[in-house]
Amino acid sequence: MGSKRFSFLFRSIAAGLVVTTLTLAVGEHAMALAAPPMAPAAAGVPSLSLPASLGRVEEFHQGTSAKTLFYIQDAHDSLEAQQNIARMVAYLVERQGVGTVYEEGYEGEVPTGKYFGEIQDPEVRKKTAFFFMDKLRIGGAEYAHINREKDFQLIGADNIQKHLENIDGYRRTFETRRRTQRDLAALQKEIQGLADQHFPKEVKDWMKLRKRFDGSEIALLDYLKRTLDLAGGGPSRYPYIRLILDAEHTQDKRVMREVENLNPILLFGEIRRLEDDFSAAALSGERDRRAFGFYRDLEMIRRLSALEVSSDEYTAAKVFLSKVKTADIAEFIVKTTGHPAIFSNRWEENLKDAARFYETAHARDEAIRGRLAEFVQDPHARSAALVFGGFHKNSIRAMLKDASVSYAIITPAMNSGPEAKHKKYYRDLMSAGRHAFEIPESVRRGAAAERLWEQAYQNAGAEAAVRSEIRLVADI
Repeated sequence: MGSKRFSFLFRSIAAGLVVTTLTLAVGEHAMALAAPPMAPAAAGVPSLSLPASLGRVEEFHQGTSAKTLFYIQDAHDSLEAQQNIARMVAYLVERQGVGTVYEEGYEGEVPTGKYFGEIQDPEVRKKTAFFFMDKLRIGGAEYAHINREKDFQLIGADNIQKHLENIDGYRRTFETRRRTQRDLAALQKEIQGLADQHFPKEVKDWMKLRKRFDGSEIALLDYLKRTLDLAGGGPSRYPYIRLILDAEHTQDKRVMREVENLNPILLFGEIRRLEDDFSAAALSGERDRRAFGFYRDLEMIRRLSALEVSSDEYTAAKVFLSKVKTADIAEFIVKTTGHPAIFSNRWEENLKDAARFYETAHARDEAIRGRLAEFVQDPHARSAALVFGGFHKNSIRAMLKDASVSYAIITPAMNSGPEAKHKKYYRDLMSAGRHAFEIPESVRRGAAAERLWEQAYQNAGAEAAVRSEIRLVADI
């Protein structure tokens, strides 16, 4: 977010816009907590039945303790996902005995009552909360808490300071992304020219394959099979890859447990080794092997600069990516092509912001660990829910296994995918700290934030503004 705080809504918005939005929301907000009817869960281990219209259980692990955690993967830029998260939270509270919901983006008890409790009419409160959820200023768990029929605790499981640093890292990366990608494109163009001129067909086929994999056009299993086919060898030298291939055709519980416990960071390292072995066999000279390495590293750096790399990919790649330097690539290009060239190295400095984004995200995992420990140690809590982004999934999974907690990883239904409007809302909030239609109330307060509570958290003087703006919407 920016260095200035913005009043997140409405004093500058035309009354007609607010009226129109609230009018359109009337039909939608009424459905926000209406889950399809289900039979009550049986006694004992919580049932995993979940209305398909709300989401799907991607993974279930049976722990040895009596605790169960429902981990709902948040999708920050989708209104449909937020609506279904709200419904799922209500369903879990009412039918699965969940008494505490932990969420991303705040630290401690989320103060929904302080800001929405003054709205006495339930229908007005729902419409007002929906307005803010539609603008991605509150999430589905918060909407469910504001409009709850059965009481539950909503607790921020985040490190708020680190969370805000993460948003700042996103903003800084977003600001320099175009310049960074332009600098990288100049280097990539030269390396691509050398590849087109010198690489054999099987390596060019791999380059196309890798691009499709990075673009999520093909699955990991398909990528591994095709790369092994191009390499002309089997998976015997790659134990993690072999395990994934074996799991495709077996119901052996031992194999499935090993896949479940597979360290993704080690897997990515092994995939890199497979690619190195492939290039060593397919390329005969040092020139072409170095060009292959630069091609692969520059593409990874391009994806990193756009924050398209997963958390585990970043962890596996950060050591060798830190060694990639413009001077080395430029020297190679000039020596190989025989013509002078000048390349910018600004991307190296800009990339530090992207790296900080990933490192800060990892640091936030410790706050999640602390909240999960509270749940585990609470003798009265048998089940809880956690709403957190999928970026943290592997870390959360490992924490839960270490604590012997049973868990279900749930993805909210998104039949239509994020709408362009809400994707833009999310980009605006993360990069500029406000929506395009919001006008700064004051430029003297601290950094802007994504959610209402974050605004007030950073500056006590913002609390009154937050409350008055909520009342303004409620009074329309």
